[in-house]
Amino acid sequence: MQWQQDLGPAGSTTQAYFNAVQQTADGGYVAAGAYYAPTSGPAPTQVLVARFGADGSLAWQHGFATLGGGGAPASVADASSIIQTSDGGYAVAGRWGNSTFNGGSGAPGALLLRLDASGALQWQQACSGGVYCFFNGYSETCTDIGPVSYSLHQTPDGGYVLAGDGDLQLTDSAPIVPWLAQTDASGNLLWQHFYYQTSTAGRPLSEDFQATAAAPGGGFLAIGPTLNYSTQKNQLYAVHTDSSGLAGTCADVHPATPLQAINPKLTAVAPSLPPAPPPPRLPARRSPPSPRPSAPSKTADTGDKRDSRKAQPQKPGLARPATRSRSAAPEPADPVRELLQAQ
Repeated sequence: MQWQQDLGPAGSTTQAYFNAVQQTADGGYVAAGAYYAPTSGPAPTQVLVARFGADGSLAWQHGFATLGGGGAPASVADASSIIQTSDGGYAVAGRWGNSTFNGGSGAPGALLLRLDASGALQWQQACSGGVYCFFNGYSETCTDIGPVSYSLHQTPDGGYVLAGDGDLQLTDSAPIVPWLAQTDASGNLLWQHFYYQTSTAGRPLSEDFQATAAAPGGGFLAIGPTLNYSTQKNQLYAVHTDSSGLAGTCADVHPATPLQAINPKLTAVAPSLPPAPPPPRLPARRSPPSPRPSAPSKTADTGDKRDSRKAQPQKPGLARPATRSRSAAPEPADPVRELLQAQ
């Protein structure tokens, strides 16, 4: 290990985590995630971005939050990916939600921020699907819907490609499916598509894209998990699209749920997370001296010399962990939606 750096917590109130880190052109690093004050329920996380030198020294840190009355955070947001842009600034993607939108029903959705080289906010965009109601077989259920971005990259024309998941509107549910979208250089949505395979009953088997990149020769690559319906095991699901997000005559490309553009009204705040001093360096451990080989023993009745060292037991192979089926896997916690539902 060459160096390590901890950021926070500030006293016992503010905690933080990073979801993504990228090396910058000068050899330093930029990281993005969230900071929050622990509560008894879902914590209202806010966006955190920090810049480090090549030696791990903290250059700057910025927080971004939608503030309500009294200066308290009125939204939930976090950053899942960050890149350095072609002009030396930064682009941050993640998710954002505010329970006051749509008549108090909430508005979760993908978040895109543009920062300059010093981390100052230049512009911001969010997009949400609003509220969707369906009959679940027993009663009508309404839920707020919107995409979440897990991966981000810049296009040659200065725009951005976001990859993650979105909510598919079915008559009896709103499952998440892989989502890919492109914006212009100002964050305005140009196009979006869903990509998923289906079971024999027509239900989606794919859930999200966890990474995206520019494809050689143009277009985009996106990858994530999908369920093999016959084996009930997850496998990789990769899509290669053209510059419009289409994949020829591939039947896995579907129209995405319409989105509304929202100004999240994020304000720069100072998280003031102190860099923690590095832990003391542990002294190098000395290897124990090698044991002296034991002398061969004689058998009492024959006098034959035989090696009295016991044979080493065979090292067992590492067992592969059992693959969990999708039906057995627990749903991941979503603090954004938990907080919106709790308010």
